[in-house]
Amino acid sequence: MKKKIIIISITVIVLMGILSYLSYLLSFKDISFVINSDVSEISIYKKENIDNKKDPKKISSSQTIKLQTGDYVIVPSGFKISTDQISVSITKNTQININPKYSNSYLKTLIPGVENIISSILLEKYPGIMTTYKITSSSLFNKGEWFGALLENKESNFNRKKDLFGFVAYKDNNVWKIINYPELILSKSVYKTVPIDILNGINSLISNY
Repeated sequence: MKKKIIIISITVIVLMGILSYLSYLLSFKDISFVINSDVSEISIYKKENIDNKKDPKKISSSQTIKLQTGDYVIVPSGFKISTDQISVSITKNTQININPKYSNSYLKTLIPGVENIISSILLEKYPGIMTTYKITSSSLFNKGEWFGALLENKESNFNRKKDLFGFVAYKDNNVWKIINYPELILSKSVYKTVPIDILNGINSLISNY
């Protein structure tokens, strides 16, 4: 009887071990990373390891890898791109696209060339306005396909209240287009196609000018 109990106990322990191992294996999911060409490498950290940058998994090309279920933080690197952290939660087999926006420092290098193009478009579209207004506080957003700036009255000065309007432009198929008419405040109800963070960014330029 004692021997039978020992055998049953050993069997239960072995089965529990097998089930535990199977559960461990099943906790790994196939994660397909699609990495944009601007990204030179990504570092994948378990969420609890991000502060001390411990045990990252690094990949530099699009591929499928196995990751255990849980929360992760992805840090992309590259010359042009923002290195902002990307948080993901792994629960099943899935595809993750890594396509970060451009960094602010890189976007700033593009502004002069884009501003010249936008100036020409505004002059052609609104010749009456552009005789008395100039572009100021230009910004590019995302991957440089969104442009926002202010139109300031050329006669504005320290003793005269600033006469300002905000506007936004979008590059579609490599052609820049002005979105709607310049306004004092850009609202989502009017600028329906413009991401809200871009509208907020342009409106903050107006309020802080």
